[in-house]
Amino acid sequence: VLGQITKSAIAGGVRSIIVSGSGGVGKTHTITKYVEWAKDAHNIVYKIVHGCVSPVNLYALLYENRTKKHILVLDDSDGVFNNEESLTLLKAALDTSPTRILSYRKNSKFLKDSDIPNEFVFEGTVIFITNINMQQIVDSGSSKITEHLQALMTRALYLDLKLHTPRELATWINYIVRKAGILIQHGASKEQQEEVLKYLTKDRDDFRNLSIRTAIHVAGLMKGVDPFSFLYDSAKLRHVVTAVPLFVSIPAVFFLAAGALPSEAATAAEALRIADRRMYARKG
Repeated sequence: VLGQITKSAIAGGVRSIIVSGSGGVGKTHTITKYVEWAKDAHNIVYKIVHGCVSPVNLYALLYENRTKKHILVLDDSDGVFNNEESLTLLKAALDTSPTRILSYRKNSKFLKDSDIPNEFVFEGTVIFITNINMQQIVDSGSSKITEHLQALMTRALYLDLKLHTPRELATWINYIVRKAGILIQHGASKEQQEEVLKYLTKDRDDFRNLSIRTAIHVAGLMKGVDPFSFLYDSAKLRHVVTAVPLFVSIPAVFFLAAGALPSEAATAAEALRIADRRMYARKG
């Protein structure tokens, strides 16, 4: 679905799309892939902006990407949704009227020095990538910007990926990582990629934060080292537990460090769990 609506935006079928979903699930990767393809196939010009954007800079970005061949992607630039001035500009840019005229009548040395007029016609496309659940904010009606967000959502095609449960996230991560070979791009072998995905799927309920970034972190621990070598450094394990929770006991690490590495373990995660069971079996 995400790929199809991105193609529609590229083709000019919709003036804007808002893609909402949990962080690290491949929203940026998917959209970037399609706009990069459109750049070569259809002579599309795109610009991806990450992070904070002030109202005056938003006006400048819209001016620089104002023609029908332009696509402006605002990725994690969620500040624009909390600023009434920015929302007003976006509503004008994405209006359904035949001619979309944007105006910025405040004095601005930046715009003057950049030779940007205080009014222009906008014909471009805007794609928003966000972790914010806009529908939830609109439904609650508790924010002063609720009406602005609602107006923006009526002008754009709003897609909530609805990836919230561990099962939904694990299914999506498996699909995206395999289709794009994301871990292979980060230096993992195909076998290592499959091992990481199997591990994330099996223990999906134990992760504090399950995402494609989590998969990349796990694959990074395997890259260029023996699968078990990182277990001998308790400092490294604490890093793993913080970034990629394994939920095993610290005594198991010292059990492994003492030379009792389970030879039957196929993976590092399995080695930890076997060691954990043996440690407490000895106590019994």
